[in-house]
Amino acid sequence: LSTGLKDLIESTRDTQPQVLRIALQMPPTELLPATGDLAPQYRFMHRVHSIAGKPYAIVRIYVDERLYSRLPPSLFEKETVVCALNTLQPSPIRTGRQKVTIGRAVADDASWLKVPVDSPVAQIKRHFYDEAGTVIYIASVIYRGDFVSWEMNVDV
Repeated sequence: LSTGLKDLIESTRDTQPQVLRIALQMPPTELLPATGDLAPQYRFMHRVHSIAGKPYAIVRIYVDERLYSRLPPSLFEKETVVCALNTLQPSPIRTGRQKVTIGRAVADDASWLKVPVDSPVAQIKRHFYDEAGTVIYIASVIYRGDFVSWEMNVDV
């Protein structure tokens, strides 16, 4: 798990995304951030991310449709959404926030992750904002517990 955009992008370089569903859809209330203006429309993507053929994350992402439409759809089949957005110059991502919760895999997610139901998972809610404060990216990510490590400096 990374806390910087550069590290997040670098940590997903070897990811092979499998797109399960793409649709125009507004995010559910439970994923909305406390602050920021919403975009007029969002492109929803439900994906499974794997490394070397082993699934490690279930990703449900809502991207500002104005940004999604500026990129070729095939890019989202090859790259993580954060990497795809970062190809736009200048990058639209100005600030972000994420929350990590430890939980258990529900049946649907466990099936995609190829782990037993109730296995430990890290649940991430992530939001990215553009320069104007518009929420351009909303994600709910479920990581397999055995793929998660979090290293950080301790300020003293």
